Amino acid sequence: MQKIKLYYKGNLRYLLFYYQGRQYLLDRSPKHFLGYVCLPLNWYFYQKVYAISDEELVKIEEKNAKASKFILPTSLAAGLAVFVNAWARMNHIDLFTNFYVNFSIVTSLLLVVIGLLLSFGLLQILYSNKKKDLEKLLNRSLEQSNYYKIKPVNSLRFYVKMLLLRLCFFALALIFALAFIYIKNVAMLLMMILTMFIFLASINVAFVPGEEREYEIVDVRSNNSKN
Repeated sequence: MQKIKLYYKGNLRYLLFYYQGRQYLLDRSPKHFLGYVCLPLNWYFYQKVYAISDEELVKIEEKNAKASKFILPTSLAAGLAVFVNAWARMNHIDLFTNFYVNFSIVTSLLLVVIGLLLSFGLLQILYSNKKKDLEKLLNRSLEQSNYYKIKPVNSLRFYVKMLLLRLCFFALALIFALAFIYIKNVAMLLMMILTMFIFLASINVAFVPGEEREYEIVDVRSNNSKN
């Protein structure tokens, strides 16, 4: 079993790695729905892998270099949220006042289900856009793939932390859902959708790029093999 390292090249969905003298892109979006719920299952499912040429790698590197110059710090969004909250308090404005509704329990439950489906749908749209961006960059369709079973090496402590973090996001989504049902404030529903989206998207940590993380290829199947 050969060990590999994963590298982020500007695409949320695909990671670069080198194997047997060639470069490949790992599609880290879960292949099965259960993979979104239970992170370790993704190490037992086969992931799609695409071989790329030297010319395609150059294109990816160049785009990543350009995109990295325009990345805004994440602290900017947090600072803006703090500013808006402080401004509202100083002006005695309740941001949640106009979000109260008078829905029945059944209607509220239905909206919660729709919100959960919306969170999943938004993530699929994001993944789809990332695939289209890559196909446009490479000027070819990403249809012919191989299937690799990949698992981390000596990362137990890291993934325990990640599992706990994902559990916290899931608990928050549940709390917001219950708050919407009983308090009947649409803001709670929106927060549930956001936290559930983060929970589902955090499945990407099943395969983390970086020099400090190692993975091993357990098995390889060609694109003619059935899973």
